[in-house]
Amino acid sequence: MTLDVGVVAAGLAIVVSVAYCAALASGPVYGAVDRRLATLPAATRASLLLAWATAPLMIGLVALLLVFAPSLAHLLGVGTDHCHAHGHHAHLCLVHTPFFTGGLLEQMILGGTGVAVLGHVLTVGWRFGRGRRAVRTLLALGEASAATAPYRIVDSQLPFAVTAGLLRPRVFVSNRLFHDLSPSELATVLRHEQAHQRRRDGTRFFTAEVFSALHLRPTRRRILDALGAWPFAGLIVAAGLATSEWWHHSAETLFAFWLG
Repeated sequence: MTLDVGVVAAGLAIVVSVAYCAALASGPVYGAVDRRLATLPAATRASLLLAWATAPLMIGLVALLLVFAPSLAHLLGVGTDHCHAHGHHAHLCLVHTPFFTGGLLEQMILGGTGVAVLGHVLTVGWRFGRGRRAVRTLLALGEASAATAPYRIVDSQLPFAVTAGLLRPRVFVSNRLFHDLSPSELATVLRHEQAHQRRRDGTRFFTAEVFSALHLRPTRRRILDALGAWPFAGLIVAAGLATSEWWHHSAETLFAFWLG
């Protein structure tokens, strides 16, 4: 049976369809286990949330691989030509199906997917750039407390501590917090921030933000809030206290605070 779309458009349709089915099932299940996840250790919880965020897309890609598995096996010289062995039903074949047909349905699939992907990339890129500028603000105003200091002190009279940087996460502490806390209290705050630094929680959040796009919006927002609400708030406060212009930026625009 000849398909009216090529392999590329059909593959995209499979990934998106299966992913949305997974996303529909994910919402109620996540609502049922949300509180249980909150009781887990931070590192375990962060890993599970990242897996949950990317699950619909991953499931869609696995489904695509399974659909193409017979053809892939044939191309590798393993097994029988899928088309000749199963000519009685519609199937996707990398050997005999054209990659592109130019049909109307194919153009709609490719065009719709392209617009959606471009919109997501532009949104993430815009938020990423705003956040990067926030990190640069903290770096410009901060100074290492010692040659081997694990944190930077930011000149501010209001208290905050935040971890920022995707490639090179750094801990920033304000002057006010540094002087107001006792040594033991400061050590506790630093251990907390350094735990985020060691786990590279910013990388987790970045990955979840990029690859969770196929989740339904309410579920996606809940997962991202659970995974990254603290860093959003932390950077907003830190950048806002460091320079008044950042008070005017919202959490939604400060996505990429982790890149340093």
